[in-house]
Amino acid sequence: GEIVWAENVNDAKTATSTAPKLSAFRTLISPPGSNSKTPKGDTAYHKAIGEAYAILDAGEVEKAETAFRKIIASAPDVPDGYYHLACFFSRTASELEGDARKAQIDKAFEMLGTAIDTGWTGTDHMKNDPDMVLLRKQDAYAALVKKIAAPKQPVGPAGSTRMWITDVNGDGKLDILVGDRFSSGGQMRTDLTEEEQTDYEAASQEQAELRTEFSKTYAKYREEYDAAVQAADPALSKEEQAQLWKDMMAEPERKAFMDNYSKQSRELSEKLNKYLEPRVSGGHVWLYKAKSAKTGN
Repeated sequence: GEIVWAENVNDAKTATSTAPKLSAFRTLISPPGSNSKTPKGDTAYHKAIGEAYAILDAGEVEKAETAFRKIIASAPDVPDGYYHLACFFSRTASELEGDARKAQIDKAFEMLGTAIDTGWTGTDHMKNDPDMVLLRKQDAYAALVKKIAAPKQPVGPAGSTRMWITDVNGDGKLDILVGDRFSSGGQMRTDLTEEEQTDYEAASQEQAELRTEFSKTYAKYREEYDAAVQAADPALSKEEQAQLWKDMMAEPERKAFMDNYSKQSRELSEKLNKYLEPRVSGGHVWLYKAKSAKTGN
């Protein structure tokens, strides 16, 4: 991650100090598929995306598609909705065959193309997205990726930037401290052989299918638990509800399912990790000291 900043310089013509502008150290935080100029959805928008995936994970395909389309309608200039609808079509296509599968793939590419035309630039995210596995195997995928223009300006750190204004050096003038954090890596390595890439994509698809199956079964467990809580008479306290959930999940069938999921998930993660760029995180701190308006000291 990088951050764009400006020096606190002295204006020789006016003999006044030119204070750094807020934009000089504003974090250019972007979702994985956008740059600093791409329109972004608000908190409610991204919450709705998560809820749409939860509906899909629960197996309610038609309801999930409706949810994704409502997200797009709420902010048609934001590319994220189109991208996630493309993911929806790609994921559901993997469970179809023949003409139905092809039609769903075509819809996925249509939405992905619209996302790119609207400003989506998340090539690294797409390389590591299990929902893109099916599309990455198609010739049309490479052509679409070429349309994505790399941002001309750094997109900034992945985390938030903080500013603190105080007199750091005790000279009576207010200084500015700016700190950030960043993380990178986790995407598919670019040096994989064709065999390694095939293995990676197969494992990614297996991981996506495992998560889908887990979500369906876990949702059923939650429904059974919620029904038991609602049926309890007298009503259960929070402590009793927590104990009920613990007891239900300790039942042999449920425990075996959870243990097996954890084991398979761990094995797939270990298999995929060797094909991914190393994950790196860190941060920086910058100090902008106020200068004298007349002397520049």
